[in-house]
Amino acid sequence: MALVYLKEITQHTRFAIWKIEESADELLSKLQLSRSERAFLERLNKGKRTLNWLGTRVLLRSMLDTPGYIDCPSDENGKPYLVNFPHKISLSHSFDYATVMLSTTHEVGIDMELVKPKIELI
Repeated sequence: MALVYLKEITQHTRFAIWKIEESADELLSKLQLSRSERAFLERLNKGKRTLNWLGTRVLLRSMLDTPGYIDCPSDENGKPYLVNFPHKISLSHSFDYATVMLSTTHEVGIDMELVKPKIELI
């Protein structure tokens, strides 16, 4: 993965954007996944969705700077959260890019979309 952008918004909040260039196997080799996470990956359509999910998790690992397991389930609304870290997080992806925003003090949210000419019409 190549870091495209890193922004420290405050001393407690930052986000990063990475370009996903690895294969699913390369991304998997950088993660520790639970049995339920592996089952979730098996249910995904192989391809971009898998790469995007894995890419956000690898970027999250990089931003948390930890070699340990990152327990990152989603709440009833689908928002991911961290069980074993104090950070509030938001994950997003679009095409070949993944983004992670995290804060130790506030809830955060980020959404990444590729801007297409069609968007301007809307």
